[in-house]
Amino acid sequence: MVDAPTVLGWDGWRALDEESSARHLAEALEALVAAGTLADQPVEPLARRLSGR
Repeated sequence: MVDAPTVLGWDGWRALDEESSARHLAEALEALVAAGTLADQPVEPLARRLSGR
């Protein structure tokens, strides 16, 4: 994980993250909002904050 941005380049690393873990986090947050576990809110900013992006 530490070497990935160096090996792939920052843009490549971010693109892979967006396609995988960031997408899964956003989907999980959307499910929590839909279930009423989380307050209705924009999911993208919350996902970015939680993942440290």
